[in-house]
Amino acid sequence: MKALGESQAALALGRMPLALEKARLARDLAPGNLAVASHCAVIFSATQNQAEAISALQVLDQASLLDAEQHRQLSGFLAAQGALEASVRHAIKASDGAPENWEFARHCGVLLNFFGRTLEAANYLVRAARAHGNDALIFYHLSVAAGALERRTQAAAFATRAWELEPDNPTYIQGHVHNLLVNGRYDEALQCLEAIFDTAQTKTADLWHLMSVSRNAANDPLGSIDAASAGLALDAEHIGLRLHRGIVLCSLGRYEEALEDMRAVLDLDPMHDEALRVSFAANTELGRYSEAVPYGAAVMRHKPDDEPIGRSMLHILTRRFLTEGSTPIDGNSLAALKRQAAQSRPPRRKFTAMDAFRTQLRVLGALILREIQGRFGRAKLGYLWALFEPLAHISLLVAIIQFTAKGDPPIGNSFALFYFTGIIPYHLFTHTGGALMFAVRANRQLLQLPPVTTLDVFMSRAILEIATEFFVALVLLSAFALLGYDAMPKDILNFMLTFILLGGCAFGAGVINAILMAFFHTWEKVWSISIAIMYFTSGIFYVPSMMPVEVRQILEWGPIFQSIELFRTSMFEGHDPPWLRLEYLAAVSIALVSVGVLAERMFRHKLLEIE
Repeated sequence: MKALGESQAALALGRMPLALEKARLARDLAPGNLAVASHCAVIFSATQNQAEAISALQVLDQASLLDAEQHRQLSGFLAAQGALEASVRHAIKASDGAPENWEFARHCGVLLNFFGRTLEAANYLVRAARAHGNDALIFYHLSVAAGALERRTQAAAFATRAWELEPDNPTYIQGHVHNLLVNGRYDEALQCLEAIFDTAQTKTADLWHLMSVSRNAANDPLGSIDAASAGLALDAEHIGLRLHRGIVLCSLGRYEEALEDMRAVLDLDPMHDEALRVSFAANTELGRYSEAVPYGAAVMRHKPDDEPIGRSMLHILTRRFLTEGSTPIDGNSLAALKRQAAQSRPPRRKFTAMDAFRTQLRVLGALILREIQGRFGRAKLGYLWALFEPLAHISLLVAIIQFTAKGDPPIGNSFALFYFTGIIPYHLFTHTGGALMFAVRANRQLLQLPPVTTLDVFMSRAILEIATEFFVALVLLSAFALLGYDAMPKDILNFMLTFILLGGCAFGAGVINAILMAFFHTWEKVWSISIAIMYFTSGIFYVPSMMPVEVRQILEWGPIFQSIELFRTSMFEGHDPPWLRLEYLAAVSIALVSVGVLAERMFRHKLLEIE
């Protein structure tokens, strides 16, 4: 233990470098020796060698030999090294070991405040205040703790006491004025700041920020803007000033100026929640729905339960997509958003599977309404075109037959009805499969909303296309009946199965088309060629019995071919071809839907990249 003795002797003579050198040697020779650890703790603490002091003190702690002073030292060193949890643990032991020591209690209270253990922090800080009632830092942190515990009156009193003890400290000035504002004592806050401004040699951006907030609270928005501008002249990147001035400008209806401030804030902090909300509200009030939606979506991604933003987004979508040239949405200015967000909400009941189902239905309903508006709403004859296309197609085929051939149709007694049974299934498949290719591109903006997925977009467009073809079929059958044809379906079940099973095939094929187009931009041309081939190979204007058996056996594998035959069994009594395989068509429909849904899930990120 020679090195230990030499270190102690050097310390006694005041030769600290030599004492430090010998202490390190003693530690290396006897790392677990408690006497060495105790001496090293003194040397390393005195020389501010924090890491080595921590090691020596921890050796003593393992042997339960630390006193309150040493626990305090270890806590301070650990806090400086970033080991905050261990620091709190030793701070508590230090204060509990020496409850009369106000500095230990203050240190412990400050750390506990930092960790959000507010009630414990308050107890230690009160202990410190009783022992030493003239320390501003104690009262400042008591104010913070009382504020977190929603004891506003006490928080204001503590903040005022901290300011009175150190009136020139900017932190305590801010705490005092902030608590006056929180408690609605706006005039007092303003008077306090004006007195400070009269005597202060330099006015910081933070002081101007407080002045701006106080003037606005005292119903002087123009004075608030002037104060914020003065502060920004000192510090152009002060987020608090930019944000507050933007909020005040927005409340005055000066939305363009507010948006300039919000852009500056978002340049500094792209995900600043309040700046996103102000930008959303200002763009909404200006009627710039396209610019508003991304800001609202960004808020909802981080706070999906935010009801005010959700309601505002719903208003925007409704007005934008269901009314052309409507006025901007009302009642959703920034002030309204802030008021509603501040209101307490009742406890939310547990979200059930039925709630999820209802939400899904609402999303699909909104998307379908948008699809209807997008497809039919901008043209006065939009709905009639859906009827005109198959009617023109059937009329052309009937005219060609009338001029080029005589005789009866292959099935039934009307060429028009025969071609109808081929055209409707063909259009159902090709229109749906083609429409889904562009569904993501057309709804890109809506996909920024958390509740809306690419699958929702595909489903809504497919439902609209299938429902449209079903509606067209009913209208045309009614027209045929008025003309005297026997147009009543003979088998309602097969009539409905055609739309269900072929609709499933079309949905799956459409989703797969969209994914393929995300990878291969020329896939649209391949699809166009494919539907032209399907037109001639699916039995639209002929019956398979007229074909060679070898050719028919190949064509039987086509889902449109099978669907047309199933549709004809529903329309023509006695038509029951042996090549119709209902179970095969059902299997293909289920397989295509499954593959489509699975592929959408796997390649959703790629779909969102489509330009």
